[in-house]
Amino acid sequence: MKSSIKNKWYNQDMFLFKLNQVEKYLRKKNYYKIGKNFNNCSVCREKAVGKGIFTINKVIWIDEMFHYIEKHNYKPVDEFIDFIFRFKIPNKKMSREVLKLKGERYIKNDLKYLKVDINQLLIIDALMKHGSYSKKYTDIKRSSMKYSEHAGLIDFNNTGLEKIIVSGNTNRVDKGDDSIFMPQNFAEAYDYEYIFHTHPATPKPGGRTEQGVLYEFPSISDMFHFLEHFNNGVTQGSLVMAPEGLYNIRKLQMNKKKN
Repeated sequence: MKSSIKNKWYNQDMFLFKLNQVEKYLRKKNYYKIGKNFNNCSVCREKAVGKGIFTINKVIWIDEMFHYIEKHNYKPVDEFIDFIFRFKIPNKKMSREVLKLKGERYIKNDLKYLKVDINQLLIIDALMKHGSYSKKYTDIKRSSMKYSEHAGLIDFNNTGLEKIIVSGNTNRVDKGDDSIFMPQNFAEAYDYEYIFHTHPATPKPGGRTEQGVLYEFPSISDMFHFLEHFNNGVTQGSLVMAPEGLYNIRKLQMNKKKN
């Protein structure tokens, strides 16, 4: 009998969260079929961990997969991981109402909105541009130059944006892209209403079109990063400044319910 794998694999918790959301949606839409026999776990002998099969877009998997990943750290093939992360769950129709704010504050449905003016946004935009276009950041360990993301915290008072705090700890390099410095996480982020980071143009807007990337929109990791801070802190949103514009990652329904 095989034993559990000791260590979690990269993005395992994020994958389980998305897999759970996908499976809930597929059950609701009748893409799930319960089998005649229930499967017990071959590792820990837990009973009835497998009860049925999911089938969508010619991809088939048994529901016991969730148990093996969560309890025993088994990793599916990369193609399946990519399929789940890319699976789009249709959302209900979003409100497209455009608000024109005359003052610094706006109250709607008992929620208070604070206005951020253009000059304040240009500060974050300037950070994005400084990390773009040319490799001007020195990587002493690897004797090379790099682009750089920037990140920080946005602090509000009762009237509007008060402070933009920029992290100086931007020295992480991901294995998937060694041309960009990435910011390190910092514990203080959980105590601020908004966090932000930049997606630099490398080396220009649309510079990754040959790789099939036209817009530098938020990644799956960016969304889960916000979700973690929302659930465990006071964070209400995460701004991503990209060459094509500004993205705001937040809850669709503005309430305090955890996800």
